[in-house]
Amino acid sequence: MPNPIDPVVTGLAQISVIVRDLKLSMQRYVDIAGIGPWAVYEFGPPEVSNIRLRGKPVSFNALIAIAWTGESMWELIQPVDGESIYQEFLDQSGDGMHHVLIRHAGHDMDAAIAAFAKHGSEVVMSFERNGTRFAYIDAMRDMKMVLEVFQRPPMAGQGTSGPASKPSYWYPYAPQSTPSTSGAAS
Repeated sequence: MPNPIDPVVTGLAQISVIVRDLKLSMQRYVDIAGIGPWAVYEFGPPEVSNIRLRGKPVSFNALIAIAWTGESMWELIQPVDGESIYQEFLDQSGDGMHHVLIRHAGHDMDAAIAAFAKHGSEVVMSFERNGTRFAYIDAMRDMKMVLEVFQRPPMAGQGTSGPASKPSYWYPYAPQSTPSTSGAAS
């Protein structure tokens, strides 16, 4: 009998796309796929801290929009300034799908990172936001993608969906009620 599979990835929480024009992109998702409304965040210091790009301290600002379809979260990221894997991707590839946020039940964030590192997939960028840690793992060589892992402290309402924090604004309008899915807004 073969060795049993020990899953590190236990679910897919989010698909993330890097864009040059956040408003245009949100409108396209609304018009073409009916995805929205979008919770839009100004994303950067001081809420985003301990930012590291390939181990080096950096700073960046971005606009981030989050929407939900069923149990899935969609994220659009428009880099504004500073150094980030978002800006690098936009400079090299233009708009496009960038990473997936995975669930890693049974593994804390550090154990998930270590499991990927054993196979040569290292953290390329990490940061903290409001007590939640995020890391992006470069799994391009073997899995042809970037993976995002996170660990948030226990909090009231965890496991419910919708924004983990109040957005700067909603596009094209605020929802009547918060969507019901699981996941973390990065």
